[in-house]
Amino acid sequence: MEHFYEKIEGWATYGEQGKLLERCLQEIDTTKEIKIAEIGVYKGRGTALWNVELINKGINYDYYAIDHFEGSEEHKLAGIVPTHQEAIQNLHHFADNLSIIKLDSISASKLFKPKSLDIIYIDGSHDYKSVLKDIKAWFSRLKPNGIICGDDFNEHWKGVVDAVIEFAQSKNLTIEKVGSSQWMTKK
Repeated sequence: MEHFYEKIEGWATYGEQGKLLERCLQEIDTTKEIKIAEIGVYKGRGTALWNVELINKGINYDYYAIDHFEGSEEHKLAGIVPTHQEAIQNLHHFADNLSIIKLDSISASKLFKPKSLDIIYIDGSHDYKSVLKDIKAWFSRLKPNGIICGDDFNEHWKGVVDAVIEFAQSKNLTIEKVGSSQWMTKK
């Protein structure tokens, strides 16, 4: 399948998120069906990138794209509010593997059993409290040896960096920086 993510408004780039996905897939067993949750969808640019890559690699997967579609604080301040309908329209190609869940992150995390997900990608609100709440809510849903990861791990998003580091230290986890702004750690 050809990539079309660049036609969707957003910030994901192949150089960053593609590199992170490659790194995540090196760490998990892709011979079995994998389950991925993405927290923060916006209009689906990054979601499309990951799904095309998974299809092209022949990986059997279920993908859960979670967003309340009300915009995060930084979106609201910039006057940007995506709609649920835009994401559905942009991502209809993946209907067999993708479930778009219109809920806030914490409520959505309760839909998943503990130790049920292989990869969790955190890219919702970027303030410290929201990032920390997202990581804490989702971490128990990660399978042993699963990957929790995210975006915007750089000096521009101090809240993201501080929350990720604090959580990692509390669980004695090592954060790996991938590219210039992606982060990951293995459970």
